[in-house]
Amino acid sequence: MNKLNFLQKVVSESRRSMYNLDIDLTVPRIYFQKTLLPPTPLNKVPKSNYHMPFLILVSNPCRHLVEKGGCVMCGYSNLATFKRKISDEEVYRQFREGFKLIKKIPHHEMIAIGTPGSFLDEREISRKIQRKIIKELDKEEGIYYINIESRAEFITEESLENIAEPLKDPYKLAIGIGLESSNELVRERCINKNMTTEEYINAVKLLKKYNISPTIYITCGKPFLSVKNDIEDAVHSINFAFDNGADRVVLLRIKVQPHTLIEFLYRKGLYKPTSVWTLIEIIKRIPGKRRRDVLIADPRLPKPLEVETKRECEATVSELLDQYNGTLDYTYIKAIDEIKCECKKEMEKEMLKHRSIEKEIEEGYRQLRKYFSDIK
Repeated sequence: MNKLNFLQKVVSESRRSMYNLDIDLTVPRIYFQKTLLPPTPLNKVPKSNYHMPFLILVSNPCRHLVEKGGCVMCGYSNLATFKRKISDEEVYRQFREGFKLIKKIPHHEMIAIGTPGSFLDEREISRKIQRKIIKELDKEEGIYYINIESRAEFITEESLENIAEPLKDPYKLAIGIGLESSNELVRERCINKNMTTEEYINAVKLLKKYNISPTIYITCGKPFLSVKNDIEDAVHSINFAFDNGADRVVLLRIKVQPHTLIEFLYRKGLYKPTSVWTLIEIIKRIPGKRRRDVLIADPRLPKPLEVETKRECEATVSELLDQYNGTLDYTYIKAIDEIKCECKKEMEKEMLKHRSIEKEIEEGYRQLRKYFSDIK
């Protein structure tokens, strides 16, 4: 293992309990993400409130997590096996069982397949099974959009050739990349992403070369950052993603997942779960011409921890935001903006404060070192 920096060591330490998880491979893991379905050959206009099935395959854990602790907030490896290696047959059987259910759903024009780390990492899914899954999805009548996810380092000529060749139309395939932030300091010292901007840009260029659609994930609720810097960083990152080849951007609000550094920080009072108002403020700041291509994801598997909140407005705002997710109709954001509440005022006050990102991270690390003083 390469020499790890302080954050990587701390994140790895927070993962220790994850290695004792015992995962049941017999139960298909599917949740539904409300979104706007793009036009299809049978429906030339976008379809509102489409519930996209998202099938997660239990596999071997994310390589980045095993080697360097993984991203600070990611809980997907709660659906991975650490005690033994999963075979190709077991991964494919999960796909077949899950896909069997999805085909019974009346509408499956667009679907997503996920793993604990990267669909294109051969340690999680072999090239043979990657190709087999994509080929079966492509052959199924009525499926027009396929979504998978991968870290940038696994997006190579070889991996893309393997899955693009069987497709009748490669552009029906979208591959999501977690950029998280366009700021390398934030990406490495707040997220522990272990990915350079150059690696990210090269991966997007390769996707374009193979006519595969790039979907880019941007995070809000990043640890150590103030609300102001977190919002401004997310808006800048969204624009950066579009300026560098993204077809669409998915905005992810960090939730508290078990066996993560975020959980540790939350339990120690060092992390405050992100208000829904943060999402609203980010959406308001996105240029109108780009807003229709920014989606908000709400992953429900693996299940996040229930966190205490005293925000009485949260339920109403979340309901209106849910309707926005399914329509991308900005009218819902305007309606939300009419709501007057204390937490909205609190966020507006926070936006008036100014501190450099460098100083905020330095302070966050100082607090963290109190609990990990033995880690150098």
